[in-house]
Formats: sequence, C-alpha cells, structure tokens
Amino acid sequence: MDYYAEGSREVPLVRGHDQQMCALTWAFRRDGDYELTIQAPDGAVRAVGRDLFYVLQLLRRQLEPSGWQVAVQGGRRTAWASGMQRNMTGGRRVYICELGREVKPREAVDLFAPAQDGDIDTVDAQLAFHEEWKASRHWPA
Repeated sequence: MDYYAEGSREVPLVRGHDQQMCALTWAFRRDGDYELTIQAPDGAVRAVGRDLFYVLQLLRRQLEPSGWQVAVQGGRRTAWASGMQRNMTGGRRVYICELGREVKPREAVDLFAPAQDGDIDTVDAQLAFHEEWKASRHWPA
C-alpha cells in the first residue's frame, strides 16, 4: 500500500502544561478525500478533506475551543504544504517557512513528526504567518 494512503501513529496533544499521547489515524478514501481521526482526551475527533495538511487544519480547528493543540510539524505556525506537496504526497510533507527566505524541497518535513510545544499555534495564526511569509519573499526583477 502507498506510504501516504493510510497509517497511524501516536502524537502529542498539549494544553498548557498538560500533554497526552493520542492515536492519530489517516486514510485515503475511495471518493478521493483523506480522513483523519484523533483519539483526543475528550473523545474521537474526525475530519475529511482534499489533502492531509488541510484535514489536519480542520481537525485542529475542532480541538482549539477546548484548548488542545496537536504538537506535530503540521501544527507549527510556520508550516505550509505547497500545491505540489499536496498533489504529490497528499499534503504529508510540509515546508517550515522563514520570513524573507524561499523554501527548498529537500527541507520538507513529515506532517505528523513531533514538534516542540512552543512552535505550535492556532490555524488562524498559521494562515496569517503564511500570508506574511509570501509578502516577505524577494523575487528577482
């Protein structure tokens, strides 16, 4: 089976000083969407969408009101999946963007790899940073 089609792993959920390891599963569905489920402390949370990065954002939005954050690379404020990554890997690989700097394909990281608590943020903060990063890049004339 394809590496990106389905899988599972334990990922950290954090809320303040509380951290719990939770089962995260993903699957590519017959309708062409991805499904992501996390066994959160308050019960299972599920989201479905066009690629894993987008579905992780949907899942994170569901967890945010209760204060839980998924401490994975895709939850970092500076993480972003390009259109090519979404098409080729289903959004399973992401770039960690830096203001004023172009990303390099060899620097892409696994969406579900663990991240430091201090690096993760809300979906809205991630979207705002992505806009700031796009504006900061310097294109040759």
